[in-house]
Amino acid sequence: MFCGNCGAKLSSETDAFCPKCGKPVQIRKTTVKPKSKSKTAFDEINEMGIGNILPFSIWMKYHPLKKLWVRWFLFFTLFPLFMVYFSDTYNIQFGNIAFAFGMYFAIIWGYFLFYIVKPEKVDRALAVKIFIFTSTVGIFLTLIGESLPVVSNMIASAENGNIFSSLIGFILGVGIIEEGAKALPLYYLFSYKKNRATISEITFLGCISGFAFGISEAVSYSLSYAFNLTSGNFGIGDYLLAQMVRLITLPLLHAVWAGITAYFIALSCEISRFKRGLLLVGICISALSHGLYDASSYSFFGLVIAVFSILLFITYIQRVDTIREKIKK
Repeated sequence: MFCGNCGAKLSSETDAFCPKCGKPVQIRKTTVKPKSKSKTAFDEINEMGIGNILPFSIWMKYHPLKKLWVRWFLFFTLFPLFMVYFSDTYNIQFGNIAFAFGMYFAIIWGYFLFYIVKPEKVDRALAVKIFIFTSTVGIFLTLIGESLPVVSNMIASAENGNIFSSLIGFILGVGIIEEGAKALPLYYLFSYKKNRATISEITFLGCISGFAFGISEAVSYSLSYAFNLTSGNFGIGDYLLAQMVRLITLPLLHAVWAGITAYFIALSCEISRFKRGLLLVGICISALSHGLYDASSYSFFGLVIAVFSILLFITYIQRVDTIREKIKK
């Protein structure tokens, strides 16, 4: 019991006067509020609204698939899962799977190179034609060139000889032949036929040619790696490492080397008085970088050459105006 005047606690319910304030006691009735029932997680979810948690109406209005970046994001993230389903359902052969993954990584690198090179426009039909040409005719011409007596002897000595013969074979035998095959459609279209395009456009198309060559080569080597694995010449780790490098990194390097050659082809179209010199420099730089990498691909020096090639390519692209003006003087 409490005093109705001052709120003090009474010592007894029979007290007539408050022991604290001395006034006659007026009983204050107190009411005890019932305890509110605590909410469960389901109550909170219901209060928030299922429609707000799973906003299907907003999704249908927003349509995220309409956005290009969302479609590409789905492609890049889910392509391997798609290949798992597709290969299991339709029993896709190993070579086709290797080609599909080579294309997958090439598209990823292609987007990077696109934003590095920044071509003003890309003729998609022409890019597809160059890709098909290099992956078929270019590969065929490479096989013929590397089977010629002198060239095949250089390549054989490069694979089995000392460092000097290795450098000669990989630069003159492999580098010149392969970089020449990749450069052929660019030379024909822009130097011989004199089609008009900017330096960045020709360079990017050169990268497309390099990707085509690198992917085709990756399929061939992937079959070889699989055979070495099943025959016991490769361990699981060796196979995985070789396959990843072949499918992911080497198509990019092929694109960079071909892009360098295409860059000089483009310069030769603009600066005609140095046309022959620019064409020779372009093919030599690419062949030298390619050959040095092949001769040292299993060493730290091979990594250095790969870094050098990419940085050189980026420098050419980023400083094209400066280089062009200095050459013109």
